[in-house]
Amino acid sequence: MKSPSKKVPFADSGLIGNPLDRNPDNWIEVPKQQSLYWRVPTNQGYYNDDPQRPVGRHLRRCVSGFADGHGESLRVSALGLQYYPGKTLEGRSATGPQWLGGNGLYDDRWKWSFAGD
Repeated sequence: MKSPSKKVPFADSGLIGNPLDRNPDNWIEVPKQQSLYWRVPTNQGYYNDDPQRPVGRHLRRCVSGFADGHGESLRVSALGLQYYPGKTLEGRSATGPQWLGGNGLYDDRWKWSFAGD
């Protein structure tokens, strides 16, 4: 995995009541619908049929666990979900993992996508 200190496999999450809002910091959690998982834009269900997403429930911050083992409390927008589809450092279109229908290219701003290596 590239940059495990920048990748977030675990985060506070819940069912989002306003899933079409492009600003992740504005997402509103449906009460009593906390979740053990969260979806990313490349995952089926992200947009509206099961929008389980990171949520800023602690003073508008999302407690997140990183792949290297550290944790942080950060704004949901810091996860980079709003940058999908993204761009590679070379400016090519990035749509993420091929096994989820993407083109195998990643945007460096995505803290949620695990590029190989």
